[in-house]
Amino acid sequence: MNEDIPSHVIQLAEHCLKNTYFRYDGQLYRQTDGAPMGSSLSPAIGNLFMAYFEAQAIRESQLKPKLWIRYVDDIFILWSHGEAKLDHFLTYFNSLHDRIEFTIEKEKDKQLPFLDVLLTRSDGRKLQHQVYRKPTRTDRYLNAQSHHHPSQIQAVANTLICRSVRLTDEIHNKQEMEKITRTLRDNNYTESTIRNAKRTNTRTRRDSTKEQEREDIPSTTLPYVKGVTDQIGRILKRHHIRTTYKPHKTVGQLIGNPKDPSHLENQGVYLIPCRDCPKYYIGQTNRKISARIEEHKLAVSNKQIARKKMRLHHSCAIN
Repeated sequence: MNEDIPSHVIQLAEHCLKNTYFRYDGQLYRQTDGAPMGSSLSPAIGNLFMAYFEAQAIRESQLKPKLWIRYVDDIFILWSHGEAKLDHFLTYFNSLHDRIEFTIEKEKDKQLPFLDVLLTRSDGRKLQHQVYRKPTRTDRYLNAQSHHHPSQIQAVANTLICRSVRLTDEIHNKQEMEKITRTLRDNNYTESTIRNAKRTNTRTRRDSTKEQEREDIPSTTLPYVKGVTDQIGRILKRHHIRTTYKPHKTVGQLIGNPKDPSHLENQGVYLIPCRDCPKYYIGQTNRKISARIEEHKLAVSNKQIARKKMRLHHSCAIN
């Protein structure tokens, strides 16, 4: 471990990684290995581990890839030692850690998808690249006729065309632009919206720098109501206040939650009666009461006698 990292940072990271609880099939479990999904710490820990792992693995390997590119746990390599040696290389990598197993996908018909890019090996030994779309794609995006602010509609078109421009080489650029234009039209985007998106993605670096400078101005968020909050936004713009919009009502808000509310899903004070005697335990938690009760049950089942039970001079059984 790097000695420049303060000890309390290491202790805090260790605490976050070793104190993760989750519920499955009505039972409460504690995660004892790996990084928890959804934690903001997990991507950083995963990258640190993979950087250490790959450096050591490649250094000790007799045959090395010609090119090694990794994004989190997706790896793209160029291999020049033959297909049989590639299988041995995979076996070697899978032998280095008992809980990590790599899978491999080889090129087919001189093509290989990597993330959102489809790479093609041309006859001139050069790699061509274009946007990769899964066979199960639907090409359905936010419909331009939905009740969203025009800036949000424009942002979708900008993002899709920007993706097409950046991930496609000159050979496939025209074909890709025709494809994304048809897709936007099928989702009811107007010709002016599509033209604006194409124009946005051909701006100079100077224009992008000016837009970056404008991010320092004050901003506010309003629920979008056509004809009302958009006019308010124009007034705020004259006073140098940038406005962003959010949907006024979502489908979930309109339908509501069909489940009955449970008081045990909130924080508060709880009482646990003993199954074998009239005594009981009263506790308080800032987390979900149901999760805290499950922890008590887990402690009892593991014969972990807590201080509260020691005060009662017996091990309570929890219903």
